[in-house]
Amino acid sequence: MSKQKILEKYLSRLKPDQLEEFKKKLCTMDPPQGTNKIKTSQLRIKSAKEIAELIVECYTIQKGPPHVVNVFKNINLNQKATDLQKELKQVATTQQTVETPNNSATTVCNPPKIPKAKASTSQKIKDVKPTAVTNNVVGPSSKPTKKTTGDGIPGTSQNTEQTSTKTKAPKRKLDQSKKDQIDEQQTQPIKVPKHGELSKYDLSKYIKELTDESFKEFKTCLNDKDVLKPYKEIPKASLEKADRLDVAGLLINFYTKEKAPNVTIKILKKIGEADLAKQMQSKIGVK
Repeated sequence: MSKQKILEKYLSRLKPDQLEEFKKKLCTMDPPQGTNKIKTSQLRIKSAKEIAELIVECYTIQKGPPHVVNVFKNINLNQKATDLQKELKQVATTQQTVETPNNSATTVCNPPKIPKAKASTSQKIKDVKPTAVTNNVVGPSSKPTKKTTGDGIPGTSQNTEQTSTKTKAPKRKLDQSKKDQIDEQQTQPIKVPKHGELSKYDLSKYIKELTDESFKEFKTCLNDKDVLKPYKEIPKASLEKADRLDVAGLLINFYTKEKAPNVTIKILKKIGEADLAKQMQSKIGVK
């Protein structure tokens, strides 16, 4: 597993309130030497995978993971910091053991020095007439001629024709495999959302129907324990500057695709948007 995947794994295990605290600390702590701070706007409604990619992009794969360990320690997640540090060391050790054989192999591959030929051997080479070689050479403008020996064995030109036909065969096989992959992709069934689920963008369509005043009231309810029971409230800091699409993303991140529609319908009824709640219920089949 790569270092970036390990970061993604640990960030995905954080609770929503822990992840919010991590993002705040990541923006306020001094970055690794030679890098720039990550801004708060860059982390708005980011998934664990996107945050891990951003850390590696801004702080590099060498400096980013150790910095995450320090952030964990600063927000009192000491056990997670220790576990992450151990796992990163294991990955580094594994990469070193894999690279060692390759380095040793390159030293063996140096070509040996060819000793100089003796004077008698070079003299024999000069005496050999090059006629046998030149007869088989095909010039750029002349057509290849078939040469046969006394026993009727095909010569050089015939062998080259056979070789060229053999090299074309794998290309036809490759084209056939590509065709099979395309046919397989076309026959795969289209994924349909489960009953009662809505994507971030579908959910935002209903929230966009609200007036500015109703939208403010909607966000206030998302931070109200009494209104949301039995669901947990979303932190006020996350809601302050969030637009309608951002709020839809927060609903899915905090309550999942299955429960986010139920929470939305509950709040719509609370703020007097019963008609909009009914539209949503009939659309997704939620009572």
